[in-house]
Amino acid sequence: VLLIPKSNFVKLFNTEIQFVQSLAKQLAMTSRFSCLAMAHLFKHPVENKLASLLLVLADENGEKKGVQQSNSIKLSIKLSINLSQDQLAEMLSTSRQTVNKYLGAWKAKKWIGYHQGELEILDYAALRTLTSDELMKEMNALQNLSHD
Repeated sequence: VLLIPKSNFVKLFNTEIQFVQSLAKQLAMTSRFSCLAMAHLFKHPVENKLASLLLVLADENGEKKGVQQSNSIKLSIKLSINLSQDQLAEMLSTSRQTVNKYLGAWKAKKWIGYHQGELEILDYAALRTLTSDELMKEMNALQNLSHD
């Protein structure tokens, strides 16, 4: 992130045509990509989008650990996020009730666990079956845009 004092920005904007052109081009590309990505995401079911979003957040911010189960090691990821179900729902253009329904179902299946703002992905592979490489890339791109 580059912070430019308003007076300097106005001066650049009024005197440097290349700056204005570059800024306009960047804004147009970002806007176009966002619109295309959002439109494309609407074709996926909410369950798949929610699974993808949680996996992207876990890949970026999660604390990974292997859990021994019988003859294999299962990947578990502890994710300390300050996102409410309302915020998750807003990110996916759905209702909090829908997000709650899927989180509750996944908790019952022991795919996830959550307590006081901490979500743990107990079965990464199971959640991954709900998504695709394409959807994971789209969620990753949208998540990166939100950081820009």
